[in-house]
Amino acid sequence: VVTSCTFPVKEGLEIETDTPRVQTNRKVLMELLQARAPESKELKDMAVRIGLKSGSSFEPVEGSDCILCGLCVRVCDEVVGVNAINFNGRGGEMHVGGPLMTTPEACIGCGACVYVCPVDCIKMVDTAEERVIVKWDRHLPLKKCESCGWPFMPNFQALQFKKMADIPREFFTKCQDCRR
Repeated sequence: VVTSCTFPVKEGLEIETDTPRVQTNRKVLMELLQARAPESKELKDMAVRIGLKSGSSFEPVEGSDCILCGLCVRVCDEVVGVNAINFNGRGGEMHVGGPLMTTPEACIGCGACVYVCPVDCIKMVDTAEERVIVKWDRHLPLKKCESCGWPFMPNFQALQFKKMADIPREFFTKCQDCRR
């Protein structure tokens, strides 16, 4: 059995996605994922859809809510271009976070990691003054729109995007609604 994301596609390739062997492997993998994030509603829903009984027969990983899929690491590096978070540790002690599990100072607070997390373990909270990426304990002051006063993006994010995309400074003085 090979994962679809790692196997090269060729003409004439026949793929079987619903054989007894594939179903058994899916159930074992789902149990392993549930042991990493036992409270994940998303994983519980997926387990029901593939016919898995509740819970996992594997020992749960204490204090874990991340399945180590790496989507947050990839989006931060490949899409946002910041590379603020990465894998730390090995084996059962592996976690995602800033260097040496410190607050990732390079995090611009864009929230891309929050949106791609399949188990909703990365939380983002916006207040009138700051954006907090809870998982990384990253607190960033929010920039306010010059027209309406609405807090719309972290200052750090505006600086990073301006540097990366060579966008005029005026673009970052107004929220999306006031730019129209």
